[in-house]
Amino acid sequence: MKKKILFALALTSIIICNSQNPQWINYTNGKEVRAVAEEGNFLWLATNGGLVKVDKQTNETTFFNRANSGLPTNNLFSIAVDQDGNKWIGTQGEGLAKFDGIDWTVYNMSNSGLAEEWLNAIAIDNIGNKWIATYNGGLVKFDGIDWTVYKSDNSGLPSNNLCTITIDPDGNKWIGADGSLVKFDDINWTIYNASNSNLPSGYVKCITIDDVGNKWIGTNGGDLVKFDGTNWTIYNTDNAGVPSNTINAIAIDDIGNKWIGTNYYGTCSLVKFDDINWIVYDNDNLGFIGHNITEIIIDDLGNKWIGAWGGLIKFDDSNLTTINTSNSGLQNNYVQAIAFDGFDNKWIGTCGGLVKFDGSDWTVYNTFNVGLLDDNITSIAIGNNGDKWAGTNGGNIVKFDGSNWTEYNAYNSDLTNNYIKCIVIDDVNNKWIGTLGGGLVKFDDSYWTIYNTNNSDLPSDDVRCIIIDDIDNKWIATDNGLVKFDGSNWTVYNTDNSDLPTNYINAIAIDAEGNKWIATDNGLVKFDGINWIIYNIYNSDLPYHEISSIAIDDISNLWIATSGLAKFDGTNWTVYNTSNSGLPKNWFKTIAVDSNGNKWIGGYSLAVFNENGVELSAEDNLLNKIDNGIVKVYPNPSNEYLNIELSNEVNIISFEILDLQGRIMKTIKTNTNYQTIDISNLPEGLYILKIHTTNGFEFHKIIKS
Repeated sequence: MKKKILFALALTSIIICNSQNPQWINYTNGKEVRAVAEEGNFLWLATNGGLVKVDKQTNETTFFNRANSGLPTNNLFSIAVDQDGNKWIGTQGEGLAKFDGIDWTVYNMSNSGLAEEWLNAIAIDNIGNKWIATYNGGLVKFDGIDWTVYKSDNSGLPSNNLCTITIDPDGNKWIGADGSLVKFDDINWTIYNASNSNLPSGYVKCITIDDVGNKWIGTNGGDLVKFDGTNWTIYNTDNAGVPSNTINAIAIDDIGNKWIGTNYYGTCSLVKFDDINWIVYDNDNLGFIGHNITEIIIDDLGNKWIGAWGGLIKFDDSNLTTINTSNSGLQNNYVQAIAFDGFDNKWIGTCGGLVKFDGSDWTVYNTFNVGLLDDNITSIAIGNNGDKWAGTNGGNIVKFDGSNWTEYNAYNSDLTNNYIKCIVIDDVNNKWIGTLGGGLVKFDDSYWTIYNTNNSDLPSDDVRCIIIDDIDNKWIATDNGLVKFDGSNWTVYNTDNSDLPTNYINAIAIDAEGNKWIATDNGLVKFDGINWIIYNIYNSDLPYHEISSIAIDDISNLWIATSGLAKFDGTNWTVYNTSNSGLPKNWFKTIAVDSNGNKWIGGYSLAVFNENGVELSAEDNLLNKIDNGIVKVYPNPSNEYLNIELSNEVNIISFEILDLQGRIMKTIKTNTNYQTIDISNLPEGLYILKIHTTNGFEFHKIIKS
């Protein structure tokens, strides 16, 4: 089969702007090392966070992902290097990528003969043919021009679900299938399974061939097997020193020792077998890091390079060295919530805990280091005093004041064990909490008030989003309509009494003019208090009908999370997706805009986008920007009043006074360019004046004397 191949050259025009800063950055957790390939002094790792190049001498790492390369996804499963140095990378669901060191080529079902885009393993034969074991598309051969697909309906394959492939010196392909070992000599198929041989039942996960042609076979729960072409030898926990019957990886060193990676309920062991003796290396005697060993490579010096779910590990028979395979401090790639504190630190909620990122350093808070009861962080809000409030999947609320953690749950509060979908904090520091199944909750630091369908006019107990307008109305997104709550009265908008296209509301945002922008399962809605305007796939360039999140930047552009990222300036639409940008995936969960105009996009990893180049400001960088603007602040120092004066070229929207811990001491919204602030009630000391203008943010040091 011949098909035209589309070449995806380096995406310089897409991912690099005119400035020195890239337009797109992907932050990923790449601790799941799925496959390892050796190329001279380097190792190439296929991970859940992209492609990683490791210098074996220095352990230096280089990261390739959706933002800085031609990879079609960050979720990689297999890799092989051919004789010309081309890297062939199998992905989970996005096909095959070739990287020659400069250019990228992507092969998928639309431009090649691939019958499946989830590629579990790749082997390359002596004449350069690529043999690809796929998840459910059989075996694929690619000679650089032609594609040949072998499936159960046109060959001797017993299954289309293949896990691994190895090629022996005679060119025979040995294939691990679901419950079978398959030999293919380019003409004949030979099937070995539990019914016609001594192969144990179980998924064949790995195959390695020693110098005398023995096949060493690792299975999932079905033992370690040696096959010499006639006889089968079984090693398991009953008759040998192997600590687990689940064998994920096998490598053989120069003197014939077998190095075996095992997994037992999340705990992995490295096992050495010299055909007589078994030596087990694990957490007890070596401090083994990670679990689920996936690959073992032995280099010319005898070092074992171990790919595991925990990173890359180097073992020189005495010492362990762990190489970080992530380009961030994220402990999990599923990002569910993003918030910014007064110093523009990013607080990120993941399935692996709460993470703080200051632009340089990552700090992780989870069940291991601070005693959180639940690492599945679903929502974050930051109070005026700087306290961080996080909600979890299990219904817990956590407060962090910078030093101490306080946890509220069904046992010590009026909370129920319901998923915490959202948290917002009003001007008097009340926490408003949306739950899935538990209604709306208000917490004033002493008392809990529950609003649900039984005791209020709330139309559903599934509260998906809450936002507070300038006059303290709470606008509430539910799966049964849009709700306005003024503290006493409930107003419900639904398909029966308004122009809402559906009652399923996912998110709400409010612009500078007070318009409500409503994300639904059937388009985008603008509501000015009287009129409804519907934007959908039929009357606009919105790329998809379902919207999960909305954010509004300083110049009133809407940033919409849908199938891709859509920007809407009130007239024009711009759509970013995996075909034209550094988005990791076309579907994501949340979006937030920081003070530098960076869009932080959370879903199946964390992406950052800025048309003018991503600018990351840690606290030190923020302080360096102080007093460089065109705002006049006087007298300074002052013990009573400050005057703020701005030129007519830009307008002030609001300002905040922060202490040096980032806590908001005072917030004022204004529409004038001259303002007098009473600071008489502030304690003496140094503060930061953060001024939000139509051109961005200005920062000034102020001294209360």
